Amino acid sequence: MFNQIFVPFLVEEGLLTKEQGKEILEQQKHARIRMGVLAVEEKMMTKENADHVNRLQALHNARFGDIAVARGYLTADQVDILLSKQAREHIVLKQLITDKGYITGDKFDLALGTLKTALGVSYDDFVLLQDRDVEAFMHIIADMDSTDTVLWEYIKLFVNTTIRFVDREIRIGKAYTASNIKFKHTVWQRSSGETDGEFTFVLATNDTSAACNFGSAYGKVPIDAMDEDGQDAVKEFLNCVGGLLTADLENKQVKSLMIDVPEYQKDHVLSQSLTIIPITLSFGDFYLTVIDPTKANPVNKKRFIMVDDSKIARHLLKTIVEDAGHEVIAEASNGLDGYDKYRALKPDFITLDVTMPILNGIECLKMILNANDAANVIMVTSVGKDSLVAEAMKIGAKAVIVKPIEKSEVLSKINALL
Repeated sequence: MFNQIFVPFLVEEGLLTKEQGKEILEQQKHARIRMGVLAVEEKMMTKENADHVNRLQALHNARFGDIAVARGYLTADQVDILLSKQAREHIVLKQLITDKGYITGDKFDLALGTLKTALGVSYDDFVLLQDRDVEAFMHIIADMDSTDTVLWEYIKLFVNTTIRFVDREIRIGKAYTASNIKFKHTVWQRSSGETDGEFTFVLATNDTSAACNFGSAYGKVPIDAMDEDGQDAVKEFLNCVGGLLTADLENKQVKSLMIDVPEYQKDHVLSQSLTIIPITLSFGDFYLTVIDPTKANPVNKKRFIMVDDSKIARHLLKTIVEDAGHEVIAEASNGLDGYDKYRALKPDFITLDVTMPILNGIECLKMILNANDAANVIMVTSVGKDSLVAEAMKIGAKAVIVKPIEKSEVLSKINALL
């Protein structure tokens, strides 16, 4: 799961091309980390000692661990630890990328640190993400609340069961709220219980090929249409998840939970209050959609474009507005790109950093208002640029957000314009 986030990040940062990223993701499915690389990464050996063992290994056709122990470079216990870690995704990825000469080891490590900063997570949580900890992904990436036992356990079991039986190259996206969404294929599973909430879980996709591939992967039989066989395969998968959930919650003393038999619906509109968790598999996109009848309808969702040459600033703003139930449809790192995306996508709101390369925020503001004098433009600026702020407001900006970015200020400015 970690590499499905990190590789696109490397592409976005310009460290890999799209073609290289696709190649690396495919190859890492079957790759194993070399023991010497892992020993150096874990700081159990120096690179010089690891290279020495590699040379001896080539000469004597012996295992790396056996030679390293014989030479006193590693203990037997250390070898066992390294063997248990040979499948660590990010180290496999580093080996593949550096072997091909796409990125140096130092640049790879620097990019890891940049991703950690962008995600805004602690060191310990970042390690959990690298170790493919499902709950860490649910909490950090999907931004889900673990206090709702049924919802949390269902999604955890869904992801684990997908990894085990369908596709280990799974990527979880950030959860968001919505309503009135039509999906081409939906499989429903309802739960109810006296002691812990009622939910309807819906596995949905608009990709027929992806739906067939999901059923084929789980049922181990070729499926080329969402006919009765195709539907049964996906329903049986959810039936398995529901059965695991019932047993798991019974052990946690939530004994009154009932799981209904899954049902399939085609071209169906989900109109209730929805929580949607994007799930990307190697063969297509899915949406694990949760209907909670106890929640109110979502906010009047607006579409945003974030324009700032600081990726961190864009990430902070995006997190705040998406947590409030809105949608960020595009980002840009300079005013010219921001203007082009505004004209193409016609968002409800656009945020502009005042100081940017190629075209600054003031000039971009003028161009946007020339195209649409009613545009909702929010300027973002650092402290001490009062004259630029005054100029932007005079030109027609609707609000100004001052860095460092504070959630309460951002939401206050946005809500005042809704």
